[in-house]
Amino acid sequence: MGKMLNFWRNTEFKTLIKAFSCIFLVLCILCVIPVFAYNINITPEEDTYALKSTPTTAQGSDDKVSIISHTTTDSRTYMMFNFSDYTIYSFINATLYLNRNSILNYNNGYTYKLFYCNDTFDESTLTWNNQGTEVSNCHANPFYSTTSWNYANGYNTFNFSGVVLNETSDDGIFTIKMTLEPENDATERRIWWDSKEASGTSEDPYINMIFDRVEITLNSPTNNFQGLSNTNHTFNISSTSDNGLQNITLYINEVLNETQTWTGYSNETTFEKAFSSGDYNWSVTVCDNRSICEDSETRDFEISSVSIFGEWWTNETIEGSLESFTINITTPFIGQRLSSGNLIYNETAYSGTITSLGGDNYTLSRNLEVPSIGSDTNFTFYWNIILLYIICNIRVK
Repeated sequence: MGKMLNFWRNTEFKTLIKAFSCIFLVLCILCVIPVFAYNINITPEEDTYALKSTPTTAQGSDDKVSIISHTTTDSRTYMMFNFSDYTIYSFINATLYLNRNSILNYNNGYTYKLFYCNDTFDESTLTWNNQGTEVSNCHANPFYSTTSWNYANGYNTFNFSGVVLNETSDDGIFTIKMTLEPENDATERRIWWDSKEASGTSEDPYINMIFDRVEITLNSPTNNFQGLSNTNHTFNISSTSDNGLQNITLYINEVLNETQTWTGYSNETTFEKAFSSGDYNWSVTVCDNRSICEDSETRDFEISSVSIFGEWWTNETIEGSLESFTINITTPFIGQRLSSGNLIYNETAYSGTITSLGGDNYTLSRNLEVPSIGSDTNFTFYWNIILLYIICNIRVK
């Protein structure tokens, strides 16, 4: 009688998944080009001028703003910008653009000055008489001043990056007061700029902001990814920042899962995670060396498992015998079919025969001649199953 051999099916029924990129996914990734600096124009929420000749009249609806030096018609301009959506970023450059409408009695001996004010105001109520209370918190020293008037009409520019970076209030409000000094001149000297109410060929005032932010690209998996339980899934992310990268944190279902330390100005990393069956979402937060943090988009994914509803093999046999191995499974996702299946034992793969049972149900079978052995022993085996999605191939082991 031949030596006894016991077969034991590996009860873990291993599920190692490896996804191949789809054509549409590759195209999407190629479209993402990291850009370090971001550029945006911000128009004022409020802009007006206070005119001494009409001390109780609000000028907020006028299509111009002005600074004037004259005994009876001194004028000061006020503009309020809201940076609340951008205060977390690192400003690289900030430039105020004002489209000059007209100029009167040009003289380089007169200075126009810009002051920072940490105040809000209402353009419909600010007047010459109440400007001190409407906008009370203004710095005594200007952040910009010049005696050189740009005579040609068109955009005048004022760079004040450091002021924006250091003085923007916690609520993101940045208010500017503009004056022409010395005031109370016997000869009227005046500069007019278009306000945000200007129309036609006129141009709105705006601040051009160039700032650095953390750029994040979620490389994989794609949104609505489907994977198998008890299997390592790879989350691949890349990021850039002019300030240098500090760390990246993975969130699963909005809960912190793992944080990795990063270095350099551009980096890429992976997280390997296994899940039980269920619905999940994932996202990351990346922080740079100034502790400026950016959140990625949130993507969904579904985890399921191959269901076994029957399997047959002979527990005890002898070498040289022809034995049959059979397993019935249900594939986990709609629109998916069984592509192939292999019986694996002793690190050797033997292709199985697939029989469709209808729906998502399949039978895998393989007849195997029992190998020769030196003494009574036990063998374990498992099935290698390859599932074919409509779009992507996913291998299950």
